Amino acid sequence: MKINKLNRRLKIYDIELSPDNYCGHVEERKELCTVWAEVRPPAYRDMIASGSATEEETLEVNIRARKTKIVRGMMAEFTGTAGTYTVMHVDDISRRDMVTLVLKREEPGI
Repeated sequence: MKINKLNRRLKIYDIELSPDNYCGHVEERKELCTVWAEVRPPAYRDMIASGSATEEETLEVNIRARKTKIVRGMMAEFTGTAGTYTVMHVDDISRRDMVTLVLKREEPGI
């Protein structure tokens, strides 16, 4: 991986459930890490072939491998831009030096 391709700051959050005063729970985001990332749009040819092509905005993101475990369902935000993404897939097996994340953009809340 070339270092100069890691040109975007990405914050990754873990979602924790905390009890509220009404016998329910509240989701709280806890910052897990901030990393440099290389952002690539997904290969649409592969998505169409697999039948998973939709109008959802997804991105492939490469980051350096790290000891902090990133799993599906965590949240991510790029520094300096609006929008929240959900981690849909984590590929940390293919290479030892990097991790590929597939992120799906979340619709803003109403």
